[in-house]
Amino acid sequence: DDNYFSFVRELPNEILVNIFSKLSFKDLCNVEKVCKKWYALAQLVWKSKRSLILHNLNLFGHEARLGLT
Repeated sequence: DDNYFSFVRELPNEILVNIFSKLSFKDLCNVEKVCKKWYALAQLVWKSKRSLILHNLNLFGHEARLGLT
């Protein structure tokens, strides 16, 4: 078990962010609670998801209806 956790701890941030970006909202919330490093990386994913959602809303003309303009 210790070998597994040491392997995960040594993964590059880019790999972890990529993995985290594929998680559900619920799982991403749980990831934030693991440690400070994972919290910070999860924040990058949240920021990316927010940008994607707002970009998609803009593409489909929903920004006015949602009060985003």
